[in-house]
Amino acid sequence: MEQVRDVVARRTVVFKTKNAFQLLLSPSQFIETLLELADASRSRVSVSSLYLGSCPRSHRLVQTLTQRNLDSTFVFDYWRMQRENLSTSPLQFLKSRARIGMFMCPGTTRQLHSKTREILGVQHSKIYAFDDVVVLSGANLSESYYTNRQDRYLVIRDPQVANFAHEVVSTLYNLSIDLPIHDDLKSEKIPVHLPHPLKQTDAFSMFCKSRLQVVMNRHRQKEPLELNPGESLVVPAFQFGLVNYLDDSMLTMQLLRLLGFEEGWQSILASGYLNFPGYYERLICNSENSFQILAPSEHANGFHKGQGSSGFVPKIYSSLNSKLFNLIQDNANVSMYQYTRDNWTFHCKGLWSYRADNEHDCLTSIGSSNFGEHLARILILIFTQVIVLSLEISSCSF
Repeated sequence: MEQVRDVVARRTVVFKTKNAFQLLLSPSQFIETLLELADASRSRVSVSSLYLGSCPRSHRLVQTLTQRNLDSTFVFDYWRMQRENLSTSPLQFLKSRARIGMFMCPGTTRQLHSKTREILGVQHSKIYAFDDVVVLSGANLSESYYTNRQDRYLVIRDPQVANFAHEVVSTLYNLSIDLPIHDDLKSEKIPVHLPHPLKQTDAFSMFCKSRLQVVMNRHRQKEPLELNPGESLVVPAFQFGLVNYLDDSMLTMQLLRLLGFEEGWQSILASGYLNFPGYYERLICNSENSFQILAPSEHANGFHKGQGSSGFVPKIYSSLNSKLFNLIQDNANVSMYQYTRDNWTFHCKGLWSYRADNEHDCLTSIGSSNFGEHLARILILIFTQVIVLSLEISSCSF
């Protein structure tokens, strides 16, 4: 336990909290909580998501925010938003009231189909910050995520964590293209301070890494934090694979190594799109401790019944899952399960670990990581000794 705790406590940025968490169980709770927080906001709102859909509840969320004079920042993925009809988008209500940025991942090209570009890399972080409250999830802002796409949702009520979240979204905005006044994203104008993501890829990558490092340095802890009874440690980690910023992967690999071999830990790993890098697979397959892996069935994959080439995605992931299932057969400590629920899809992702000999100690990660390498995202790791939170996570996180 001490080794895992030390890894968490000695991170560059660590926030210590107490009585700060609220777990949400369902898509409907997720959107209702966002609407409540939007209605209660008095000063600032910062949102980062893959995209914003045009469904009625997304419109309602945006309209609630526009009724207030708030310092508002929104960041979405440039390539994914190409598939949205901006003329009917709720963004129309935000243009004059908020900063709206479209993050363009480097290393892609306009010649590729939009969905192919998204495979190469997207801005995938999901941060919903309202004043001093942050909602962390893997969910986007569209109808399926409000109704029948199961995800994870954690509310953190803490000013330090909220300040960090607002600053992260602001930084992402400063690395993005402003939403044009008109509706044609393809005629974007790159800000003068920003290297062109497609034409100056190396310079853009270095600029991104330096800006993210500035955020981390500003919140750097001067010394490791001690965890007192009833307290939790909240640890952020970035991942921008296309710019070679691999903080999330390095931290996850370090934890998997310890969780697999430090006596007493039991772990669950979940992903809606399970495709572990080889070094994760090797650590899990050789684990001396219990690992349970949870992934969607073909019918619960988010691309089930997809049009065109998207319709093949569930079978691709099914094949990858079968490969992993065969790899773990020689290790009785590792098991694998599929999520199946009529008319629902599975979008949960993250790590949860607890000690069989001490139910108070619990480690969980939450965010938008599917344990891949290329997506731009932020992961939040939480180490807690709070028994109520441990039991709630045990009953509903996955």
